[in-house]
Amino acid sequence: MIALASKVYSEAVAVPIMARFIVFTRSHQETEAQLRVLCITEDFDTSTTLECQQNFHEIARSDPVEVNMYNYYCCLWILKLDKLK
Repeated sequence: MIALASKVYSEAVAVPIMARFIVFTRSHQETEAQLRVLCITEDFDTSTTLECQQNFHEIARSDPVEVNMYNYYCCLWILKLDKLK
């Protein structure tokens, strides 16, 4: 019972952060590509990221999602890459 109460308390006091996930890709060959996922907490120009400087191309961008250590929605978004924007 105490363990459950402790878990509920920890989840209740966790401060959420609004984040956005951006997926980049770069092709080496026709059958091979490299994929990178960037998590950002502020809106900024992504043309200044290391991925853009290394010739990666943005293929997906999530809507802002609430992220904290107990929230797994960000991982679920990454698994839904079939709905690329």
